[in-house]
Amino acid sequence: MSQSHDKPVWRYSPESQAWQTSHGGGEPLESTLRVASFNLWFDSYCWRERLDAVLEMLQAQRPHCIGLQEVRPQTLEAILACDWVRADYAVSGIAASSVDPYGTLILTRVTVQGFEMLPFPSAMGRCLLLARLEHKNRPLRFATVHLESLNSAPERGRQLEILSEHLGDIPSVVVGDFNLSAVGDENPQLEELGWLDLWPTLRPEEPGFSVDCERNTMYLYLSRDPKRVRYDRIVARPLSAWQPRSIELLGTRAIEQPDAEQDGFMDEISLFASDHFGLVGEWQLPAG
Repeated sequence: MSQSHDKPVWRYSPESQAWQTSHGGGEPLESTLRVASFNLWFDSYCWRERLDAVLEMLQAQRPHCIGLQEVRPQTLEAILACDWVRADYAVSGIAASSVDPYGTLILTRVTVQGFEMLPFPSAMGRCLLLARLEHKNRPLRFATVHLESLNSAPERGRQLEILSEHLGDIPSVVVGDFNLSAVGDENPQLEELGWLDLWPTLRPEEPGFSVDCERNTMYLYLSRDPKRVRYDRIVARPLSAWQPRSIELLGTRAIEQPDAEQDGFMDEISLFASDHFGLVGEWQLPAG
């Protein structure tokens, strides 16, 4: 198995007007943990308008931790220039090379001891990216993943096994694009490995599709793929003392009409923030 690599914590310094490595800062976790996940879609189609919409949603939600997938160099640059990110969040990387051609990113406003990256066996450069956190002086991990895409079930299964082994018994929350359907043959592996899937735990009667051609007309028009699946997840283990409180989809409404003349698409196609919907979820934490 590949070796993990430590990554520095980066915070923005108003004094130097630059991102710098940091060994402190952030706020302690208290009574709740609120996390978010968003696959930004690496396509260049209206990328800045879409990213601005995602950032506005995330700012309104104010999660303690954010996991992003399909981050590209130009989207990373825009995220790092965002005022609220600079003011409140530490990030897992600032180098364009870390997300070239695309990759994952963690933002956190809580105290973080460090970041870590574990490469997966992958033909697509996929990895486990995690933040080492604490709650009441006990270790906690927040991680984001983008598991192997397309017809790659054996690879995804091995990646799930590796991340589960690596995180071990430390209470952990993992968010991201798992690329497995909630009704497919791969899904039971999550439960077998001890992971609690927040959506069916709190909203068992709702499908929670995060890729949904019926709601996201941009996705349907550009992909021509009539897909409705719950690829994106927020999962956790072992958190028996934690109480799941809420989970919601983000970005389910169109943000505007694209510029048909500039982009060459039909003007009746609404613009959405991504081809995926995002997620935000929350737990009540134990008092001691």
